Amino acid sequence: MKLFEEGIFSWKKTVFLTFAVNVLLMVFVWINLAKLPPQVPLYYGNVEGAEQLGPVSGLFIPPGFCLVFLLMNSIITKSYKDDFLSSLLVWSSVILTILSTITVLKIMMLVGNL
Repeated sequence: MKLFEEGIFSWKKTVFLTFAVNVLLMVFVWINLAKLPPQVPLYYGNVEGAEQLGPVSGLFIPPGFCLVFLLMNSIITKSYKDDFLSSLLVWSSVILTILSTITVLKIMMLVGNL
């Protein structure tokens, strides 16, 4: 794991930062629950209308999924000593966290008074 042993790209720092972003996103959603309507557009794959709406608690699903994904990737990364696999798993967690953060924040800005 030479890539993750030096500087800003250490494995522990990257995993901690990804974990912190997901937890902060969940706290942000929880703090702003009062500003959000009871249903928010979560299911963009469905036909337009009521089928796209889900409960506001569904905004906890993307960061929660990212935390589970990060945990699984961290366990796999610790158990295998392959540099490429470690890099791939850690950075896939980072990219998934970035995309879920953008999605949740866009939904909250679309329907809430933020």
